[in-house]
Amino acid sequence: MTGAARLLLAALLALAATAANARVLDDFRDASPWQVAASDDVRAAMRRDGRGLCLDYDFRGVSGYALLRRPMPLSFPADFTLFLRMRGEGPRNDFQLKLVDASGDNVWWRVLPGHAMDPRGEQLRVRKRHVTFAWGPIADKALRSTAAIELVVAAGREGGGKGSACFERLELEERAPATEPAPEPIMRTVDTRTVRVDLRELREFNGVTLGWRGGARPADYELEGSNDGARWRLLRRVHGARGELDALYLPDSEARYLRVNIAQGDSGARALSELRLATPAEWPDVNAVVGRRAREAPRGAYPRAWRGEQSYWTLLAVDGGFLASGVNS
Repeated sequence: MTGAARLLLAALLALAATAANARVLDDFRDASPWQVAASDDVRAAMRRDGRGLCLDYDFRGVSGYALLRRPMPLSFPADFTLFLRMRGEGPRNDFQLKLVDASGDNVWWRVLPGHAMDPRGEQLRVRKRHVTFAWGPIADKALRSTAAIELVVAAGREGGGKGSACFERLELEERAPATEPAPEPIMRTVDTRTVRVDLRELREFNGVTLGWRGGARPADYELEGSNDGARWRLLRRVHGARGELDALYLPDSEARYLRVNIAQGDSGARALSELRLATPAEWPDVNAVVGRRAREAPRGAYPRAWRGEQSYWTLLAVDGGFLASGVNS
């Protein structure tokens, strides 16, 4: 088995394990609960293809949307994850998963701007924190219950075009709320090249910070994650690293265990002195990661703005320059 095949297999196993305890909301074998709709001048049709339910759309050069909608009363637990298995083809467009309440006026959604549908299939994972209030008159915007779901393709920057979006399985997994504050990880050196970290519960994170003892930092290593301690998936491969601190941006990651595998010829596993998770609130985007690096780096290595400091500027000129400039010509 090639390295690429092993990585693909590991990813598929991870997806299967993640949704193992999820409740199936729809397997898309029955098209009767679903309705198709579209905005003006956009063509949309619904069809079964043997594996799921497909939305075929043609924006015909206009902006707008095409969607599938069905009644689906849902009560949401304190924490949850929605899994949507889908595939398709066509240009990049905005994909929206909408949850609508019984009045039809209040909407919560998860939006993927400029999403390219994968013809081979993908599993969209929507955590509670991904679902935001879109619009509506309701005063309490917390997501507790809804009455219908919509799967929407909206015209993106490429102009909509023509394509299809097919859906095979929708699941809801109830999750235990994360412990706050998080339990202290247990870091153990397995051998001279391997460090294993027990996070003590399944944790969501957007990044990992690794601290190395001065002068003993390995140049090449791999960071892996696992939900069960048996099946591992690659999170990041690091080459040619320098310094004593690594801030690795890993958006929408989740694991119970982490493992650092150090390359042969580099400093041993005992060089790793610290491993800390960065929560989605701490690192909402890559700018937060650069800011963390800037604060750890020597002053002057990054612009002041990355350190949360004022950037100063000064006007430069020459005596009489205004009179000789093009402004007065």
